[in-house]
Amino acid sequence: METEQFPFAAFETVDVLTIQELNEVNHSSLARTIQTTFPYFIEEPWDTCCYGIGLYSKWPILNYDIVRPFEVPIIKAEILCNDALVTVISLHTMAPAFPDMTTERNAQLHLVSEIASNVSGPCIVLGDFNLVPWDSEFSRFLETGNHSTVRDGFQATYPMDIGIPLIPIDHICFSEHFAPSSCETVVIPGSDHKGLVASLALRIL
Repeated sequence: METEQFPFAAFETVDVLTIQELNEVNHSSLARTIQTTFPYFIEEPWDTCCYGIGLYSKWPILNYDIVRPFEVPIIKAEILCNDALVTVISLHTMAPAFPDMTTERNAQLHLVSEIASNVSGPCIVLGDFNLVPWDSEFSRFLETGNHSTVRDGFQATYPMDIGIPLIPIDHICFSEHFAPSSCETVVIPGSDHKGLVASLALRIL
């Protein structure tokens, strides 16, 4: 994906952005430009496809960790939003193309849900789950992690390489500390997924 193809206008008001499938090619053109808008970032690009990842923030990232189940990176970051410390977890699970990869995807989701369940404050989990919301594994993920999902209708995101997305496999999930106000999809030229953009307001519990 070239820099000029990325719909920057759609993300001008975004505070936190994550990119999946970050590789050395798009990292050199895309990510370095995004860094001018999002001065705080964590990146782990891969040489090629498909599990490189980047997390970008307008707010300071105070701490972060990268866990690598099955060698696939998952970012957990603590971001200071005004006076609130928000944990953001960005993931790209393995595509369940074969039975063993389905088992590995589910293991990744279970790990992330356990991590999220141990976060005492505000928490957001987002990324390419490679999982539709009506799958029982998704319900199990939300229940274990004590999260809800942002969704306004069906909002399919994949596959865009046929021109019309058919299934929703990208998700933004949040703890009880948030109240969602909007969620929309965005076309990203050159990507086989639509982007997902949501607004979440911190609540006083």
